[in-house]
Amino acid sequence: MSLSLRARLSGLRRSTIALATAAACATGLVAAGATVAAPTADANPAGTELVVFGDSFAANPTLPAGHIIAGTAPNSGSRAPVHGPGGCPQDPENWPRVAAGILNVPLADYSCNGTGRVPYMDLTNSVNAAIANGDLGPGTRKVAVMYGGLDVLQWVDTGTHVAGVAGSLPSGYHATIAEMKRLVQEAAPNAEIVMAGYPELGAGDNVCLINVTPNQPSPIMLPGIAAVETGLQSSIRNAAAANGIRFVDMKAATVGHGTCATPDSQRYVSGIYDQTSDHNMKLHPTLEGSRAMGRIMADNLR
Repeated sequence: MSLSLRARLSGLRRSTIALATAAACATGLVAAGATVAAPTADANPAGTELVVFGDSFAANPTLPAGHIIAGTAPNSGSRAPVHGPGGCPQDPENWPRVAAGILNVPLADYSCNGTGRVPYMDLTNSVNAAIANGDLGPGTRKVAVMYGGLDVLQWVDTGTHVAGVAGSLPSGYHATIAEMKRLVQEAAPNAEIVMAGYPELGAGDNVCLINVTPNQPSPIMLPGIAAVETGLQSSIRNAAAANGIRFVDMKAATVGHGTCATPDSQRYVSGIYDQTSDHNMKLHPTLEGSRAMGRIMADNLR
């Protein structure tokens, strides 16, 4: 590694790690996880038309009131979760279900809080479970993936984008996506894989972590957060492109709807202490955010 490259990476290390940690928390680093359920005996070899893999930004379930990232709105915790075929709790209106409802297609939703905490294995295990359960098969038409916010290998790639040296290091994240694609194509050769990025969190370097007054968010400047958000989207986009997978830029599609959005009904991601948006978890999609992402994904899965 050249001296200039080493210097650039070293100078950004502390701020990038801190901001990446905050962003990782937003995708459920400490969210309640669930293990993938054992395959069912009556697997359908034809496959389910739409299959989704993802982390807590897709699953978005209600958490117990005492959980560290449980929502803080008056109605947080009031929604009964449903369980996907992998055994993970999910919101009944998470974006995979909203998209499937709009498209009027059968859905197998394997999204799960915590997916990515074990790089490579979490995603590939989910895909293998879908294969074993018969949800991935010749009849599968679309596979949607929202993954990477918890994967430390992905955050290495994000760091290189923030530092302006993308592609300078071997990418374990690219390899994870490549293996996911291989497994999907072997089981479901007729399926198109679509990868999505994450929705907007901040407005530039401003984020609204505390929202208590209706329609008056409280911006806090976190220098560098915009670069990290952009780096995250670029990292996922590059991994998709490297593997010939279509990418949906969810950040671009949700501009103006982050934690600082007004009116409150247009906020797609909740703050840390947020009394003015309906949501299940801190720094996660609001209920309207899940609906909006479902509409966006439906448009991209037709």
